[in-house]
Parts: sequence; C-alpha cells; structure tokens
Amino acid sequence: MKTLLIRFLQFLFSSPQFSMKLKDTALLNASEHLFRTLSFIEHHQLRGSGNTILDIGAASRETAVWFSEVFPTHQIQAFEPVLTSFEKAQKKA
Repeated sequence: MKTLLIRFLQFLFSSPQFSMKLKDTALLNASEHLFRTLSFIEHHQLRGSGNTILDIGAASRETAVWFSEVFPTHQIQAFEPVLTSFEKAQKKA
C-alpha cells in the first residue's frame, strides 16, 4: 500500500499543471496571495469599481485588514466558514 501511495504521489507531482495548481492554491503564502490579488485588481482595472469587497475564508482577518488599508472607502465583508478559525478571528477583533 505504501509503495502504491508513493507512486501515485510521484505521478501527481510529475505533472506541471498539478504542481502549479497545488502551489498556487494550497501552498501560497499570505504576502504572495495579497500581491497576486492586487495585481489582479490592477490588471483588470477594478480599483475604482464597486464599494464592497467580500473576503471569503477570512481565517485570521489579515486579508480583511489589508483590504481595509488598501481600499479605505470600501466596505469589507469577511466570512469564515471554519468555526475554529472564526473563533480565533473573533478573539483578535
């Protein structure tokens, strides 16, 4: 069973598409995530559009705080579906 699992993981990680997707979603650090978010906003010229930002998966509130600093005129709505993360964020508020 162990050999089969190792072969399967080797197969997955040998695929550049899988490796990049995993890196871009699961292994992305917070600062890189914020940089990519701001790059996306600038690239699509979204800075002046709308007045509400939804932060889905707010975890420790860091992204919501960052949005409030970068977009001070916008209303930030942060949601965290994982109860333990939500409770930690509430304690920081």
